[in-house]
Amino acid sequence: MNFNFDLEIDLHGKTVDDVIPTLEEMFFVNSGKSIMIIHGRGSGILKKAVRDFVSSSTHIKGYAWGEDLNLPGSDGITVVYT
Repeated sequence: MNFNFDLEIDLHGKTVDDVIPTLEEMFFVNSGKSIMIIHGRGSGILKKAVRDFVSSSTHIKGYAWGEDLNLPGSDGITVVYT
């Protein structure tokens, strides 16, 4: 299977405090793009923060969870459409 996204961001090793402003700017600057966000599975703190932010952001047109798209990495990925 081939998955093509306009942009990819890997958040491994980042904190929630670092990630949210980065995503906010990325969504605003990259209108009309598909973005694969790799937050990992881990303890779920970063995944939850990213998904909560994505689901309430006004800068995106849509989003999907990696596990719903059957992406490799499954629930460690969130896809955003800006």
